[in-house]
Amino acid sequence: MTTVHIEDSTPEGRFLLDLIKNHKSVTIEPQTSEAWQEAIAAGAVEVDPFFDELNSRIDNWPLSRA
Repeated sequence: MTTVHIEDSTPEGRFLLDLIKNHKSVTIEPQTSEAWQEAIAAGAVEVDPFFDELNSRIDNWPLSRA
């Protein structure tokens, strides 16, 4: 297996990616940003679990305060 990095933010890179992306021996793995890696390390959660927790807290919020 060989790993190839293609900068897809340039016209040439997008052209190369379009040429190879549908070939049966090619697997495309999106690049993860450094900022995302830092956020995960700092305790970030994915969107679905976040909204599940948020909705749960909203559902359990008292309707009136005494």
